[in-house]
Amino acid sequence: MDRQSAEGDVGLLKVAQKPLVDNSHAASLLLRLAEVIGESKFKEAAQGILEGFTGQYSRYSIFASFYAVAVSTYLKGPLKLVVVGDGDEPTDAVRMELLAAFQPRRVLQLLRPGSRAFREAQYPEEPVPAVYACVGTQCSNPITGPHAMAEAEAFLARVDSSEGVTPDRS
Repeated sequence: MDRQSAEGDVGLLKVAQKPLVDNSHAASLLLRLAEVIGESKFKEAAQGILEGFTGQYSRYSIFASFYAVAVSTYLKGPLKLVVVGDGDEPTDAVRMELLAAFQPRRVLQLLRPGSRAFREAQYPEEPVPAVYACVGTQCSNPITGPHAMAEAEAFLARVDSSEGVTPDRS
């Protein structure tokens, strides 16, 4: 609900609101947060939000599209785009290309070779800059050069269309 009811509420304040669009955005954010932080409690919170609209979303017409994106992200997993690079101009150009494209399931992470996060993630140090597109436990080969987002989208389409492939998002 949009707020806690309180004694003395008057008019429309007495009516609890449950906005689909806002809750869908919140669920999408929680799913991306679960991907970045790696804690399932955020995915579970997103699941609770999405389940709260099961059977209701169809009455929201076009606004249910935000709900559909959140459900798709929940079921198929976010598209994690890991950019390995030094933060220099070529790396920034790749990062900006990835951000410019419309991809509602996208989670973008920049890893600098030599950093602790880079060492923990265990990506190769070369080539740089490179993009790794990941869904669940499946990752692409390094994507280099122009059109990184197009190659990442092609990888996502292959993963999404694979028979019986369900990314482990727990």
